[in-house]
Amino acid sequence: MTTQRSLEIKVGFVAIASLIIFILGITWGRGYSLSVALKEVKFRFPKTTGLQPSSPIVVNGVKRGSVISVKNDQGGVLVLAALDDISDLRKDVSARLTILEITGGKKIEISPGTIDGKFNPQNEIPGTCPADLAELIVIFGDVAVDGKNLIRRLDTITAATTQVLRGGDAAESIKKIISEAEKAFSSLNSMLSENRSAINTTAANIKQLSTELRTSIENNSPKITSLLSDFETTLIDLKTIIRKADTAAERANSMLGTAGKIADSIRTGQGFASKILFDLNFSTRIESSLSAIDSLVAQIKQYGINTNIRLGTRP
Repeated sequence: MTTQRSLEIKVGFVAIASLIIFILGITWGRGYSLSVALKEVKFRFPKTTGLQPSSPIVVNGVKRGSVISVKNDQGGVLVLAALDDISDLRKDVSARLTILEITGGKKIEISPGTIDGKFNPQNEIPGTCPADLAELIVIFGDVAVDGKNLIRRLDTITAATTQVLRGGDAAESIKKIISEAEKAFSSLNSMLSENRSAINTTAANIKQLSTELRTSIENNSPKITSLLSDFETTLIDLKTIIRKADTAAERANSMLGTAGKIADSIRTGQGFASKILFDLNFSTRIESSLSAIDSLVAQIKQYGINTNIRLGTRP
């Protein structure tokens, strides 16, 4: 009886352990985690073809959590996920949706980022969706259709070319062009062969000329440098002369302005010079005075000077 009861207990323990292992296997296979320190993180994708709740989330290839929910939001897809640890995520963290297995399924790969500063869990992580196998098949299908159209067009072009070449005139024209080109190349070859020595001599002369020119430049370089220096000095002196000429011209203009002002003041003033030059009455009086003086001088010359001088007494 005791042996049978012990056997039943063992069978029970084995059954319970098998059940626990089975549940843990399903949990691990579906991506669920039993950790109590999970952090909820939001992802924003333009689309999430094949992504489902419990899909794994990896960071640099290491599983970090799983997807909780997937829903449409503001023209994109908002993914809510639970991660074991977000301490290594930076401000420039990003995500990418990739294939989990070749047979199907999707996963989210997180790139932690490199910028200093930790990621704020309240923010959304931007994600991208590279083309998967199904999209590549669709793209290849479109390319195949375009390839067929291209082949049809090439076939049409080939047929048209064949039709053109089938005529005798076109074929004869092409043959004639090839023949003329062959003659031209033959003539060019003959000319080069006949003038090879002259060409070699010309090349040698050009080489010698370039050598002499280089030598001449090297020998006359100090003279050229000195000449340029003298020319530069002359330019500086010329600039100084021009500057002095400008100063002299300015002074001359100032003197002319002053002379003009003096002339205007003489013309409009009341001074002696103005009266002499512009006052007719004053000039008339001066002429009369000069005439009287001439008459007086003439009388003195003729009659002399009669003086009556008394000293010490009054008349």
